[in-house]
Amino acid sequence: MDIRFTHICVVEDFVNDDLDTIFIYDSLLPYIKNILLANDFKIPDDWILIYSAGYTNGRTPLVSKNRIGSYPSDKMKYITIIIPVPLESEIRWGVNLSNIYIAKITMIS
Repeated sequence: MDIRFTHICVVEDFVNDDLDTIFIYDSLLPYIKNILLANDFKIPDDWILIYSAGYTNGRTPLVSKNRIGSYPSDKMKYITIIIPVPLESEIRWGVNLSNIYIAKITMIS
């Protein structure tokens, strides 16, 4: 089984050149393999398991592994992980509210 990561961001200037996605992949891979083994999570060897990290203005982390994320014809299984990004008023490295796309849409309506 091949394990891959993707990164999606709705926060402007949060995922940039400073985000070391290879470091994230290398750091998380051993943990993911242990979790899969400990929970007897089986995916055929010819399938690809894709973790999609989404950086948003959500309030809590969310992990979704529903059926929508399975593509049997392509032999892929997606697991989406929503990662909330704090505001700069909450933590030093947080982001400005004006850089969050979802917040901009919400403020217009």
